[in-house]
This record gives sequence, structure tokens and C-alpha cells, in this order.
Amino acid sequence: MSKVMNRTSRSAPAARGVAYGDDATLDKRQLLSALTALRNGDLSARLPADWVGTDGKIADTFNEIVALNASQASELKRLSRLVGKEGKLGQRMA
Repeated sequence: MSKVMNRTSRSAPAARGVAYGDDATLDKRQLLSALTALRNGDLSARLPADWVGTDGKIADTFNEIVALNASQASELKRLSRLVGKEGKLGQRMA
């Protein structure tokens, strides 16, 4: 996810259980909720994509980190299956 998408043209769900207002600014409680969800293994946790400025960069960076973690988790699951269960020792992580 090296490309940064235009914040005004995309949408992403807020962190589970947290709503955000129309002011589209950083809410510390929402940030904490998203971080806590990520810590607890919820790879669907996201911050709103409509934040702008520094708040938007924080949200974009958080969302990219979560997406990278989800991608790595998926790749580790694939490797676990191929190497551990099918014995394909030549497999490598992408």
C-alpha cells in the first residue's frame, strides 16, 4: 500500500464500536479504540479516511499499518499450511 489515496474519494469504516462526528478531526478516544482493537488482533480496525491534514496522515498511516499486518498474517497462514502441513520446505514468505 505504498500509494496514498485521496482521502475525499474513499471511505473506510471507523474502528469497531466508535462513531465519529462531522468535524472530521482526530478523536483521542477513537484513536485509542482503534489501537486497542489492533492490539487485540482485530485487523479490521480502521480510522476514518476523511480526516485531513496531520490528522489525516495519522489515520492513513494507521490504516496502512493495519493493512500490512493483515497481509503478513495472511502470508504466514499460507506458509504455515504449505510448510507445516504439506511439507513444502522450499516455500518462502513473499
